[in-house]
Amino acid sequence: MADRNCPICGSNKCQTHTGDDGVEYVQCRTFDVSVGLDGSVLDSGPETQARLTELVAEKLLMEPERQRGGEKQVQVFGLGPDRHGAGESYCDLTGQLRNYPASFMDKAKRALLNLSVRYPLYGVPFTVDDTENKLLFCETEEAAAGICRILCDLRYLKALNGRSTYMITAGGWKEAETMQRENTAVRQGFIAMSYGPGTEPIREAFRTAIESCGYFPCIIDEMEYNGQVVPEIFYEIGRSKFLVVDVTYPNFGAYYEAGYGQGMGKQVIVCCREDTFGSADRPHFDIAQKSMVVWRTTDDLVERLARRIEATVK
Repeated sequence: MADRNCPICGSNKCQTHTGDDGVEYVQCRTFDVSVGLDGSVLDSGPETQARLTELVAEKLLMEPERQRGGEKQVQVFGLGPDRHGAGESYCDLTGQLRNYPASFMDKAKRALLNLSVRYPLYGVPFTVDDTENKLLFCETEEAAAGICRILCDLRYLKALNGRSTYMITAGGWKEAETMQRENTAVRQGFIAMSYGPGTEPIREAFRTAIESCGYFPCIIDEMEYNGQVVPEIFYEIGRSKFLVVDVTYPNFGAYYEAGYGQGMGKQVIVCCREDTFGSADRPHFDIAQKSMVVWRTTDDLVERLARRIEATVK
């Protein structure tokens, strides 16, 4: 039994163990995840650590197969992609901190979406406790109750038996489904391009432009994942607000990902270096009909792409 509350579910019944690296971990029973309690593992700042644990809880909620115990133990680290061992699944969320809801209303809407996943049947009552706090982006029951009260005022929740028990209303379900379709939960832009030494400047220009607009760039070859890469690509495209596609260097995968994103109704921003149009590697006829961000230098690309994101991604 832990000598402190589990940072994921809030229970004091989750087990602790010491890893080979000498770090103390708590094994969360609710979400089947092992979380390091050493500040150097998650983060040295308590506010950042709290946000990480809330993002972990949300991520695992959205991946219910982990809750069934069918996967290997998940080690959650906050510093760098190299601190994991063989035989472990891995979940690095430091880059995802950009997705953390910035305002109180953002938290409330994201909390509603989490509750709709946690309690997927209409009319099912639930009580806000330490387990739900993380899904509502709150550290205390008092703060979670505040989130629930504003959701009640918006008529997304209905209070039952006082203020501690709630159910999602029909209006709440409608709003949650709208958020699912619009992917408002994640401020992420997916990058589709040819990856290689010669394309590194384009990758960094994409990263700079996306981050300058307040979004997190999803670059698939920088991510840790288990299994095949194609399902992971589809998953990340599905949860992204938009795609940025480079066709300066021909790449069938990038074309395929652009088409997949377009079919899902995503904003797809195509970029190409100006001199490519006069070469044998000029963009394919079908995609050349689309309005592109045409650039000359990487600085030009950053500026033009940022303007296009601001103008077209809502």
